Amino acid sequence: MERTAREIYTALYDQTVPDWPGELAFYLELAALARHEGRDVLEIACGTGRVTIPLAREGARVTGLELCPEMLRMTRERSGAIPLIRWVQADMRSFDLGQQYGLVIIPGHSFQFMLTPEDQVQ
Repeated sequence: MERTAREIYTALYDQTVPDWPGELAFYLELAALARHEGRDVLEIACGTGRVTIPLAREGARVTGLELCPEMLRMTRERSGAIPLIRWVQADMRSFDLGQQYGLVIIPGHSFQFMLTPEDQVQ
């Protein structure tokens, strides 16, 4: 079976987007504050769940938003039955999840995919 570029990118994502020293601890601390206030966390461009899943394992209610269906498929498999995660396929430039969040994050380099000023403003 021939693999698509998205499938190849998804398979290599975790190897090409390593955790920076202190990165996960930083997001865990912020998520703990949101959790303490009874607020949910939104991770935009959640990829394969490298940040979303640890946040939920520590007790945060997290919505992971991702455009790429291949990424979402992988992250759903990885997260198993963690009840605190809601996965949503949507474009970060235009979405309405019908709720407000105590913390909104875009880890890694995801914002760099917004190539035009118009995309960045959206």
